[in-house]
Formats: sequence, C-alpha cells, structure tokens
Amino acid sequence: MKAHKDQDLLDFTLTVIPVEAIHEETQSRIEKEGIPFNHALTKALLKWFKHSFFKWVDKPQCECGQAGQIVGTDRPNQSESIDPKSLLLSRKGRCGEWANAFTLVCRAMGLEVRYVLDFTDHVWTEIYCDVQNRWIHCDSCEESFDSPLLYSEGWGKKLNYVFAVGDTEVRDVTRKYVKDFKECSSRRNMCAERLVNNTAYFLTSKLRSSLSPLYVNELNLRDFKEIQALFSQQINWGELKGRQTGSVEWRTARGEMGK
Repeated sequence: MKAHKDQDLLDFTLTVIPVEAIHEETQSRIEKEGIPFNHALTKALLKWFKHSFFKWVDKPQCECGQAGQIVGTDRPNQSESIDPKSLLLSRKGRCGEWANAFTLVCRAMGLEVRYVLDFTDHVWTEIYCDVQNRWIHCDSCEESFDSPLLYSEGWGKKLNYVFAVGDTEVRDVTRKYVKDFKECSSRRNMCAERLVNNTAYFLTSKLRSSLSPLYVNELNLRDFKEIQALFSQQINWGELKGRQTGSVEWRTARGEMGK
C-alpha cells in the first residue's frame, strides 16, 4: 500500500486510464441507476479494467512465443518483481496482479481503498463509500461489486482469515465474507483469537500514530460502525456464482467452480 501513495506513480497511473470516458460512464450510471458517485465510478472502473485493460494469464508464454511449462521455481530478479508500475505496463497476471493494479487505479481516481488478503489464496479490493459509511467489496477479476459472500457461498471456498489493509487500519474482516462465522471458526487455528485482535489493533494504532487527534476520533467512529456491522451480519449477499477467471482445469484444482 505504501508504494501506491507515491505521487509520481499516481500521476503515471492516470495516463493509462481513459479518465474522460470513465467519468462519462460514471455520470450515466448515476442518472440511470440512482447510485452514489463512488459506486458508479467503481463499477465503471471494474468494467473498463476487466474488459479493456488487464488480461488473465493461466500459463505465461515463453519468450519464443510458445506456451510455458513449469520445470522449477526461483526467486524473481529485480526487473521481474511485482511493482505496481510494471503491472500497468504489462497489463496481465493472476488475482494478485489484478488486485494490486486495480487498487492502484482506484486510488489514482480519488477513491479511498483497502487491499484485502484471504489466507486461502485470493486478494481483492475494497472502496469506501462516504454516503453509506461502509467499505464495499470489489473484485476486478470477476467484475464483482458489493458481493462479499461470493467466495464462501459462490466459489465454495473454505475461508479462515481475511484481512483488509488500508492507509489507516488493519482489520480482520472475515465475518463480512462468510455466512456462518461459527463454522468458519473451526478453521481459524493458526493462533489464539486474542492475538489476531491485538495484532490488528497494534498495527492500526501504529498507522494512526502521526494523525491528528480529531481525524483519529473520526476514524474510531468509523471503526465502531464497521465492527458493529460485522458482528450483526449486516451484509449484502450480492450475486453468487463460481469463479469465472482462469481455465476450468485451474479453477477445478482450486475447488472454486462453485457449489
């Protein structure tokens, strides 16, 4: 997330986005759907990102032009490391690259973002809606908006830990992404729940240590509303279906074709 705050990178990101066209579609969605600006902008970005900008890669092609075949693994060199700018240039990858690049795109367009990590191997984005005072799930791979139960109920993933990382907080948001947290709890055995909560609290406090007391108070109020919603299961189901990106063989091997 720190790299995403670099102003030169944000300026470069805007050069690869059709900003005028995105704003036109955003306004059109507001007029037709009657939705908040942040919702309309995010939906416009999701559509453009998936269908016109980024491409999914199952097996990277060899430089000779033929399909690649795995024969071993090694650490990436400096030029191969996943940095946001290189992703905007290559415009391809799997879920990690998609989420990294899309989160950057959203930030460049003025949206407040969080990067969400699922410990069972998936990542996505959340954007904050000031009108509704809540964080909203966005998956650029699936062009999915506000469907947090997509993974557990649609793909059939057995989630355990899901963390959202933003500029001002680290939050355990697992309850948002599962229908039955009690059932999920049986898989949360990496450490004591107290340690999970204390670690998230410590990291959040560290991120806010240099902020003004007034702003911290505003964030604390926002925290309270989010935690209240998590524990009361005030969750939008959204559209639930099996995973759409990746080959059938790959999705089947991961158990993400759906129930």
